[in-house]
Amino acid sequence: MDPKPELLPLTDFKIQLTGANGTAIIYTGYVAVKLPCSSRQSQMLVLIVKDTEFNSKVPAIVGTNLLREYRQEFEMQSEEFPKSWKIAFDAMLSPIVGQVKATKTVILHPLETKTITGFVRKSDLIEAAVTETGDLPTAFSVCPRVVSLKNPGKTARVPVRVCNLSAKTIRIEIKVFFVTLKR
Repeated sequence: MDPKPELLPLTDFKIQLTGANGTAIIYTGYVAVKLPCSSRQSQMLVLIVKDTEFNSKVPAIVGTNLLREYRQEFEMQSEEFPKSWKIAFDAMLSPIVGQVKATKTVILHPLETKTITGFVRKSDLIEAAVTETGDLPTAFSVCPRVVSLKNPGKTARVPVRVCNLSAKTIRIEIKVFFVTLKR
């Protein structure tokens, strides 16, 4: 980036960030930048991490919340924005791959996070999908993650990380759909 933005400390927000697997994510800070290919003058906040082997191949991870906000603007400038952004938009528009059902009754206590194994009926053509909260209103949150559907057969076992953000105990019944898989 030229000019290089000022690295600001995360202590400004007093937050602790964790990944989908529950481990702490160590950020060195954040920067305020203008989004590439955007006509908006507003800036967005971008978290900065130390260089690793992974992020040298994947220099930025952009959340679907940001993609949804800017999608219409980018589509109007379709020739101007990078192919990687188009791929991300297309993935968001993909149809639902399946609905994950609980393999056993699960109790989630207040503020508890747990990985639940569910099952999904699948297509032979789809090798991976992303877990997302389904269309039903729920009192728990699903940590989006990519799951493999490569195993043989018409169904697959799917690990789903859920978090009860409420002050009440939640019960997820056996064979009840609780998560959507998307491409």
